[in-house]
This record gives sequence, structure tokens and C-alpha cells, in this order.
Amino acid sequence: MRFLSPNRMDGVSLLLGAASLLAMPGSARSADYYVNPSDANAYSTVQAAVDAVEGQSEFNRANIFIAPGVYREIVVVDKPYISFIGTGVSPEATSISFARGIISGPPFDWGQIVEIREPATAFISITSVFSATRTR
Repeated sequence: MRFLSPNRMDGVSLLLGAASLLAMPGSARSADYYVNPSDANAYSTVQAAVDAVEGQSEFNRANIFIAPGVYREIVVVDKPYISFIGTGVSPEATSISFARGIISGPPFDWGQIVEIREPATAFISITSVFSATRTR
């Protein structure tokens, strides 16, 4: 039986490592969705963009780019591998907000503005703010 010398083994490991790195960029992809009420080519609400998402996976995320502004809506995320990405200069520039009355339950329970349901594995939100305000 013949064994590879340590120097030859390092070369084989290096070659396998380089081959796997070259294969990786092609395996991770994303589908991009855009929310901008003033753009006819984009979704006018965040929920409409979430509803349009299909076919995402661990290696094919759905990135929802949200234009700066205040989006007054309740959003339900019930699909896996979705990312919300605010495109404003600061997190405060992109806000999902909704004024609600107090819902019966624990003190200060105003209800959620963005509901992340169980199938929504690996949800990510980058540079956006979720806020609830109370109506009187």
C-alpha cells in the first residue's frame, strides 16, 4: 500500500479547498424584490413584495430592498429565507409602522407590526425600523 507524503497531502488539500471555493459563488444566489410606492416597476407595499416571494432556499435568499419612507402596514412573513433591507442612509429612514389600539393581553401589548411566523426560517432585517404606536 502506498501513502501520500505530508507535502503531497497538503497539495491535495489545497487543490480540493480551491476547487470548493470556486464552486461556492455559483451555489449561493438571491432573488431581489423592490418596494417603492413611487416606482411603477416596484411593489408599493412590503406585504406585496413578501407575497410575491417564491422558490427561495438556504442557497437562494429573497432580498426585499425597501426604499426610504414610512410604510404604514402590518406585515406577515410566513416564508423562509427572506431579508428586509432598508435602502435609506440610516435605519430610521425606512420604517414599517402602524398605529393600533391596545390589544387585550399583557400590559403594553400593542400587537406586532411585523409578524414572523414559524415557517419563516432565517428571517433577517437590515437597516430598517419596526414601530408600533398607540391610538387613543
